[in-house]
Amino acid sequence: MEALPKSLNCAKGRPGLWLRRPWPPLTWRVAGEDWLSRIWRAQEAASESCVPMPRPQSTLERLAAVWLHFTGCVETHGSGVRLSTDAAREAAEVVRSHRLWEAWLRRHADVPVDHLHPPAEWVEHHMGVAMRRRIAAEMARGAADPHGRKIPPEAGG
Repeated sequence: MEALPKSLNCAKGRPGLWLRRPWPPLTWRVAGEDWLSRIWRAQEAASESCVPMPRPQSTLERLAAVWLHFTGCVETHGSGVRLSTDAAREAAEVVRSHRLWEAWLRRHADVPVDHLHPPAEWVEHHMGVAMRRRIAAEMARGAADPHGRKIPPEAGG
C-alpha cells in the first residue's frame, strides 16, 4: 500500500487508509489540495470558520471531498463545513504559493492580471518552502497579491 500524501491524511489516530484509485497520486493530491483551498478561500471571504459546503466541480473533486471529510480534514457543523487545524494550515500553504506566484509573475514576467490565475493554479501544488521564501524575500512585509488579496504568512515562520 502507498503512503497517503500529507494533505490527505488529517485523521488523528486513524491509520492512513489509501484507496485503490484509477488516478495517479499527484492528481489525487491536487484534487484534495484544491478542495481544501476552496474551503479556506470561502472562510477568508466570509470571515467565518464555518462556511457553506462548496459544490464539487468534478467527480474527482467530489471523491476528494468525501475522503477529506472521512479523514477528519473537513468537519461538518450544522449546514456548513470547516477545516481542521492541520487542513487549514495545508490550505493556507497552497493559497500562499498561489498568491506569491501571481505576484512574482506580475512583477517579473509582466503577465496581465487577468492571465495570472491559470499558471498559479498549477504552480501552487509544486512550490516548496525554499521557493516561497525566495519570492517572499523580494516583497514587502504584508504584501498583497496583484488582485489585492492578503498573502497568508508562512506556517511556523
